[in-house]
Amino acid sequence: MKDSEIWKPKEQFDYLMSCARAKGYYTAKDLATAADVDPSVLSRMKNDYMKNPSFIPVVRLYSAAGASLDYSFGIEGLDETERGKLEAEIIKRDKQLREQEKVMQGYEKNAKQRWKLIYVQTIIICALAAAIVSVLIYDKLNPSVGWLRKPFRLFLMVCL
Repeated sequence: MKDSEIWKPKEQFDYLMSCARAKGYYTAKDLATAADVDPSVLSRMKNDYMKNPSFIPVVRLYSAAGASLDYSFGIEGLDETERGKLEAEIIKRDKQLREQEKVMQGYEKNAKQRWKLIYVQTIIICALAAAIVSVLIYDKLNPSVGWLRKPFRLFLMVCL
């Protein structure tokens, strides 16, 4: 299939402008501004100079005009039975997706609870370790206290 059979700039321009008028864009400049495309693109289409258009500007123009790329390029749609099957499959997959999202939300909630528990346990362990280290340092620096040294000596004497 030749490019000229697919892309007919003048016909595309006429179709785009008819769709654009339905959306309230009465000039090519209005459509180009709405699509955020250089107005020269539409000028080249109108004058049949655009032989190989860039994809993005064309899609922007069609989107702004509310035009159908399928219709414009002769892409045939699905018949009613195929459309019905496809819609049924989409509904089925949407339902599966919602169920999977619920499961994932449960997993996320569970994971958040576990991380909170781990965080609290970490804080408690760090506080206990700091308290033990403080007691050991205090016991070591004050020879008159001997909270841990005396019992430890007794323990060693009994064991040995």
